[in-house]
Amino acid sequence: VRVATRVAVGMIGASIVASPAAAQVFSPEESRRVVAGIALYEQVVAAKPDLWPGFDLAAQPVAVHRAGAGAIVVGHPSPPPGRSLAIEGRPARLIVQAPADWAFAGPAALGGVWVGRVDPGAVPEEPPAAWIGVLAAAAFHAHVAARAAQGSSALGRAPDPQAAFEYPDDDAENGAGLELESILCEQAMRGDPLALRERLRELAALRRARRARLPARARAIEADVAVGAGLAAD
Repeated sequence: VRVATRVAVGMIGASIVASPAAAQVFSPEESRRVVAGIALYEQVVAAKPDLWPGFDLAAQPVAVHRAGAGAIVVGHPSPPPGRSLAIEGRPARLIVQAPADWAFAGPAALGGVWVGRVDPGAVPEEPPAAWIGVLAAAAFHAHVAARAAQGSSALGRAPDPQAAFEYPDDDAENGAGLELESILCEQAMRGDPLALRERLRELAALRRARRARLPARARAIEADVAVGAGLAAD
């Protein structure tokens, strides 16, 4: 089954590369890698995972784009003109010329709908499954951006933009705690996948203990940042 999937994905990638339009966006090898990554991601989307209250992965469009060139947009309800691609899953379309304001990665509005964007250069070449996490994170960023545009965050409350100015950046103990959490998170992601859930529980416990001594407004800005980055633990 895995071999058949690889062959099918390779054939799809080859059909995209055969288009002169696609060659203006991605190189032949990059096109195959991008399409294979999207195909893996769409398998996860089809499973309808319950990731966060109010967040529907299948309802959130994403795009793999090359800055200054074009993009492959997936799952957009009304995408701009382009070439439809035969990728199994939600509708996918190749746009040769992306909007002018798509110079950088991150969420952006396209036809009135927020889209999570990913530059293929930011995705590790191995393992191929890395595309799943990167695209899911981009989708969540777009979800948060859409909620923020409506005056609320993914936490279900309005964001507090003034809280950032009151964050205790000079608190040495808090800074050391943040550094430790970063190290533990990296170790957890590089360690045994079977132990990942337990490592993340430990990380969440450390984070809760560190936040307990912070002012309420500092906790609020941390929570909003964590949600926006897809790293919420509480």
